[in-house]
Amino acid sequence: MSRCHVAVGVLARATLAGLICLAGVPAAAKTTEFGAVPLVGGDSDNGFGFGGIASVAAPDPQRPPYRWSLEAGGFITFDTRDDRPASPYQDLYLRWVAPRLGGGRLWAEARGSWTRENALDYYGIGNASVRPADSDSDRDAYARRHPEVYLRVRLRLWGPWALALGQTFAHNGLAIPSRSFVARDLRAPPEGFAAAFRTVGDHGVARSEGGVVFDTRDTELSPTKGQFHVLRARVSPRLGEALPYGYQQLNLTLRGYRALGAPTRVLAGRLVGDVLFGDAPFYELTRFDDTNAVGGPKGVRGVPAQRFYGKVKLFSNLELRALLLRFRLAGKAFSLGSVTFFDVGRVWSDLSPSRALDGTGLGLHYGLGAGLRLTQGSTFVVRADLAWSPDARPLGAYVSAGQVF
Repeated sequence: MSRCHVAVGVLARATLAGLICLAGVPAAAKTTEFGAVPLVGGDSDNGFGFGGIASVAAPDPQRPPYRWSLEAGGFITFDTRDDRPASPYQDLYLRWVAPRLGGGRLWAEARGSWTRENALDYYGIGNASVRPADSDSDRDAYARRHPEVYLRVRLRLWGPWALALGQTFAHNGLAIPSRSFVARDLRAPPEGFAAAFRTVGDHGVARSEGGVVFDTRDTELSPTKGQFHVLRARVSPRLGEALPYGYQQLNLTLRGYRALGAPTRVLAGRLVGDVLFGDAPFYELTRFDDTNAVGGPKGVRGVPAQRFYGKVKLFSNLELRALLLRFRLAGKAFSLGSVTFFDVGRVWSDLSPSRALDGTGLGLHYGLGAGLRLTQGSTFVVRADLAWSPDARPLGAYVSAGQVF
């Protein structure tokens, strides 16, 4: 059975006066912007459902986009499995960002989420893993429940340089069908990966991180010029059965933005290298920076998320962004832009690649496509992308908040 990711976003607007009335806040306190987008969509494996994203932020005209932002979102899907109703996917999150605390020297972000994914792909480790032509959820998929919280801060040192620190904790619960590919590798792990399948019981993963940041962007929301580079190291300790996985992660992410003749046309690029050391759990081998790498809406678009697992990941994104029009609706400023993009990447099973797991040659996976960007006020962006890839089934479509990078 082919899978087509489908997502439809419909913009919704709520006036600040209505928000103030509902909250019981005096009218004099009109210092925030509110934006929202309801989502309707899904895919043939995860089912179809609905949700939404909303943001409340305090704009900063002197140093855009905002003094603080509070964003909330949720999505749930429904399907029928074994002739019984089911909900294959649920996700709720709350995210707070304050970019200029402590007199402008401190950037802070806190996020809490609860996610249950009942149809995560797994066909094996390595760039050469093969997806069978026929689809069988009991063989191809597993489930993961992972409530998670994290706090990240950046302390500006001098000029564009900053020190980045953070702490994450996730509690994981896995459900693995007995005839799945994951169960196969639990019984007989690929050489060198026995520790990646240490446990399938409920367990925690704690990650402490530190790094350096170089940031010359003109704005965080939708940059038109400048650079944003991050070198980050993470350490996850192994502490008995509660925290059974001990590993380290090194990530280098380079981003650049350049206006092409006018700020209404911007060329944006990103290059990401990510390496895991030690005994990372198998479900982390497809991810970087808390999202998917070679696949999914924030990595190589068009390639299904969780498609490729490996300790080493290298991928790049190139986007041409253009402003199409500006308009006002009910006294609120909006802008509509377009994006064309090309993403490409590869994974390796380990630092010493395995010919059996990773194949030979370039082995690149890529996606290309186009999308729209709708900005509400000066603090909230909704993105919608449609991507094609040789690995897609047959297309990938994504709707979410914020730019990809």
